[in-house]
Amino acid sequence: MLTGVAYFFLTQDAPDGNDKDLRARGEPPEPKKKKGAFLAAVVDYRVWSLLVFSLFVQMSEGATFSVVPFINKRALGSVAGIVGAGGNAGAVAAGFLFKGSLLGYETAWPMALLIIGATVTCCSFLALTVRFSEAAEGEAARDFAAASQAQAELNRKARGETVNAEELQPEVSSV
Repeated sequence: MLTGVAYFFLTQDAPDGNDKDLRARGEPPEPKKKKGAFLAAVVDYRVWSLLVFSLFVQMSEGATFSVVPFINKRALGSVAGIVGAGGNAGAVAAGFLFKGSLLGYETAWPMALLIIGATVTCCSFLALTVRFSEAAEGEAARDFAAASQAQAELNRKARGETVNAEELQPEVSSV
């Protein structure tokens, strides 16, 4: 809540100022109506590189959230909430980094990207410190085997095949 209030008071609507102030000075932004902008975006290599970058960002986020159930099964909701809130806090922090008045207008964007990149790199190395006990890994393997068995049974029933109980015995190696 406090971050939202700070963001409201410390940012502006457009590079030239707030919309209300611009209209009061008689300088409303000109509406830009261009045709063919979509085609121009499709052929721009920067759009495709951003798309690929975004794809990898989404994959890394998925990898982060895939670990959540293994951190603490009894407090799964709390762990998911903390991880999700951390992402939101990071987005707000990045928004403040991109605000030109904090870093100097000339170097705001390159410096903000450098800071974000360095932070992501440093935090990524922290993932290497995550360790799980052998008991937790064994429990996860048993849970995975049980879920796979249940899914196989549902698939066979959906196809109208008979389910043989001996075929469904999970092969779980002891960890």
